Amino acid sequence: MKKLIAWKESILETVLIVKTCLTTFWFWVPLLYAILFFLQIWMFFFIHPLTLLIFPAVISVYSIFLEEKRFEAKYGLVRDKRVSSSAPLGSKPTYTNFTWNIEEALKEYEQLRKEAKRKKDEDK
Repeated sequence: MKKLIAWKESILETVLIVKTCLTTFWFWVPLLYAILFFLQIWMFFFIHPLTLLIFPAVISVYSIFLEEKRFEAKYGLVRDKRVSSSAPLGSKPTYTNFTWNIEEALKEYEQLRKEAKRKKDEDK
């Protein structure tokens, strides 16, 4: 029975040591550095350098495009391309002027500010 208790304690000590090692910051530093090193070597051979320069720009342009779409959807802005009857032949469709109800937008903005202020007061 003493051997069984000693064996159980030795397993618990081993588990505790493993847990301690895995949860410390310094255990992961060399491992993460090795991963970074091999990732950089892989990128050096398999990814063209211009890709690393162009990809963030593409993501930025796409995020701006999505932000404009969200803004238009949120405030109900409709942009129609139309060709007027007085336009010369061969002209491209242009955006028509849209109307924006400023009073309604201001009321909505005031409500948003009140809700934000109320939430801020509740958090305090």
